[in-house]
Amino acid sequence: MKRFTVRVQLHTKEGKQYDLDSETYKVLHAEMQSLGFTKTIESVRGTIHDLPSAEYNYISSNNGVTKHDILGAAKEAGKATGQNFSILVNPIADVGRCWYNLDETEESED
Repeated sequence: MKRFTVRVQLHTKEGKQYDLDSETYKVLHAEMQSLGFTKTIESVRGTIHDLPSAEYNYISSNNGVTKHDILGAAKEAGKATGQNFSILVNPIADVGRCWYNLDETEESED
């Protein structure tokens, strides 16, 4: 399995960060989800946690997938918003990730 943490920061056309409404981020989240990215991370104990704003998790069973493949997919999602954006892709080493104080994901009741 290959794992990646990806950050996508949207900008206005003028290059300003944090001036975008939540509706624009909803478009990004939907696009990222359609490409297999999630907004959660799972601990070794099986607890699911929410990632910080603008961060995504990607897990692939394809060992041939590269950070550049993941960057390309995230770029496609960013383009769907019609805004400028910045992306950072972090491949995760075999030793895994660590974090502090991430909220546990609330179970949705459908």
